[in-house]
Amino acid sequence: MATDSVGGGRLELSDEAKEALRKFQRMEKGRIGVRALAILWFDAGMTEEEIAELLGVSVRTVRRWISKYRKDGLGGLYDKERSGRPRKVDEKVENEINNTMKSDPTDFGYKIGFWVIPLLCLHLLSVTGKKISGETIRRALHRQRFAFRRPKLWAGPAGEMPEEISKALKEAKKGAAVLLYGDETTLHLLPVLRRMWMRVGEQAKILTPSSWNKAFSVFGALNTVSGELFWEIFDRKNSDYFIIFLERLLSAHPDKIIYFVVDRASYHTSKKVKEWLSKHERIRLVYLPPRSPQLNPVEPLWRWLKGEVAANRTYNDLQPLKCGCREQLSDLTHEDALKITGALKIVGVTN
Repeated sequence: MATDSVGGGRLELSDEAKEALRKFQRMEKGRIGVRALAILWFDAGMTEEEIAELLGVSVRTVRRWISKYRKDGLGGLYDKERSGRPRKVDEKVENEINNTMKSDPTDFGYKIGFWVIPLLCLHLLSVTGKKISGETIRRALHRQRFAFRRPKLWAGPAGEMPEEISKALKEAKKGAAVLLYGDETTLHLLPVLRRMWMRVGEQAKILTPSSWNKAFSVFGALNTVSGELFWEIFDRKNSDYFIIFLERLLSAHPDKIIYFVVDRASYHTSKKVKEWLSKHERIRLVYLPPRSPQLNPVEPLWRWLKGEVAANRTYNDLQPLKCGCREQLSDLTHEDALKITGALKIVGVTN
C-alpha cells in the first residue's frame, strides 16, 4: 500500500471508495479525471515520484492532489473558484438546470429529443444570459446526481388482466375447464450474447456463423393450475403452425373447454385462425392487453432456455441447437421448473 512521504500515512481505500474513484474518473474529463487516477495509483502502491513522471507533472502537484483528497474526498479533486471571478453557477442557475432537466428539449422548441451539453449551454445562455462552459455545466449536473448513460426500452405501463381470465381460472380450479398461457420464441444461429467473465483488455469473441439468420421457433403452453408445459418446435411462427399447435392442445385435453391466453401477434389473430376457431368451439383464445409481456408467465422460460442452449455459443447448423432445446425442455425437473416460473411440470408434445 502506498505511503505519503509528506505525511498522513497510507490511504487504505475501501472497495466502495475505489469504485467511487473509478466512476469519478470515467465521468470527469481532462485534468479532473487524471487526479482520480493518480489517487488510485497511489493507493495501489506507486510512489509520488512514479506518478508524477507518468503524468508529466511535479511531485509537489501529486502530493497536493493526495492531500486534498485525504481532506475533502472527491470534492477535493475539483478546481476551486479563482479569486475575484464571480461564480457563474449560483443557486439560481443550479435550480434552472434542475428544472430544465425535468423537461424535454422539444418543450422549448428544440428539434433534438434529449439534452446534451452543447444544447444546455445554448439554452442556459438564452434563459439566464450567462455564457457557461460545458465543463461547468457537467460538474453541476454531477452535483445534482445526473449521469450520461444509455436509456432502456420500456413497453409502457402494464395493461389490466382481462376479466375473462379470472373467470377461466375459477372454472379451471373446479376442473371444469383448462387455462393455458401460450407464447412462442425464435432461436437463431446468431449466438445470444450474455455477460461472462473475461480478462480485462481481452474481450471475448463469439464466432458469427455464415448462415447466422437461419432460425426455428418453439411454441409453448403453460397450464397455470397443474403446472404442465406443452411445447413443440416448428420452422417458424405463422398461422398454419399455430393451428397445428392448437390441434395438439385439443388432443391433449379431449373433454374440457380450453381457455388459451396469448398476445395479439398477427398469427394469433389472423382470418385463418378465426375461421379455424369458429369450427372448434372447445378452445377459446383470450388476448392479453397490447405490449404486456410481463403478464405472460411463459416469458421467463424462454430467457432461461436461450441462456442454457444459445448464450455465447456458436452453432453451424440448426439441428444441434434444436437437439439442445429438446433436451433442456425434456429434462427440466419439477424443482428446477419451480425456480424458473414458479410452478411447472414439463410435458413435451411429440415433435
